[in-house]
Amino acid sequence: MLRRILTFLGIYVVCSAGATFLLLLNWFPYHPHSLSGWLVLFVVAVPVTVVGEGIGKFLFSNPVARAIDAKTEGRSFSWLRISFMLIAMLLFSALVLVILHWLGLLPNGWPAP
Repeated sequence: MLRRILTFLGIYVVCSAGATFLLLLNWFPYHPHSLSGWLVLFVVAVPVTVVGEGIGKFLFSNPVARAIDAKTEGRSFSWLRISFMLIAMLLFSALVLVILHWLGLLPNGWPAP
């Protein structure tokens, strides 16, 4: 039992290190400034990455996306696919900003008027 727990923790630490690195690259030049900030980032990096992957999978596999893929099958470039993903990501980003604003988690004065 202890071996399974240690194996899980080892795998989690390795995955978390990789996810933390990728999140830091994505958020450059912003980074935590305290030890507790680094610990929180390290612990939540894997769950945040998994949630992001789930959202991406939903956006690419919902019925509308599948219909667009079927309509544009065989084409390597499609303005329809690009437009759909752009609109979906803009709507999702707006939803995240509204939720963060509602929770009071946005930095002061952001987003700027």
